[in-house]
Amino acid sequence: PESRSDKFMIIEIHLFPGRSAEKKANLYKVLCDNLEKIGIPRMDIFIQILEPPLENWGIRGGHPATEIYDKSPSSESQ
Repeated sequence: PESRSDKFMIIEIHLFPGRSAEKKANLYKVLCDNLEKIGIPRMDIFIQILEPPLENWGIRGGHPATEIYDKSPSSESQ
């Protein structure tokens, strides 16, 4: 964008759903704080968090994440 320097960057983070808005805000701050230390202006940092549903993740050798993470401790003991 015209209003940004040649150091402009987009950070895209893919996460399992469930983190609070407060935790995400803290992550944005920490990323900007650390990037600023190495010369990236805060206004040149664009962060986007994507949270696809668990059924859209294939993990641990091709298993749907829902098979691994939808099991709560209470349901496993039944």
